[in-house]
Amino acid sequence: MHSSQTAMRQGRGAHTEPPTIRYLKGLLAWRQGDAQDGLASLEAAITLHLDQAAKIPLSLDLYAVLCPGRILGIVRMLLNSSGGEPRAPTEAPSPLIAKCTRALELLGKHAPAMMEAQVMSARAAFLNGNLDVAVRRAHEIL
Repeated sequence: MHSSQTAMRQGRGAHTEPPTIRYLKGLLAWRQGDAQDGLASLEAAITLHLDQAAKIPLSLDLYAVLCPGRILGIVRMLLNSSGGEPRAPTEAPSPLIAKCTRALELLGKHAPAMMEAQVMSARAAFLNGNLDVAVRRAHEIL
């Protein structure tokens, strides 16, 4: 029985793993001090959430799959891991911040009342070096 469970786990790739499981694995790795694996799993969880949400038409099911609070928590952790200083104009844009921005734009579209998502969107723009965009978003929030 144990060998069949192991074979089943090996046959099933990480891409078929539910986003909630990927999120929990990432959170566990993060809390146990394995920041690299934790960040990778949390990024994968966001991607899985967004991919699943893209397949569902606008309805209450979309919000159940999208899970805005969880995505917001993941984005918060990812942005906190990016540091607090904006990138220099000579640096390439961060792919991690680009994923966070994409997730925050989706949350802004489907859950516009989430003020924290809007604030984090301004912060992501700031960290990515888009100071004008960050200021404009901050003004829109206020």
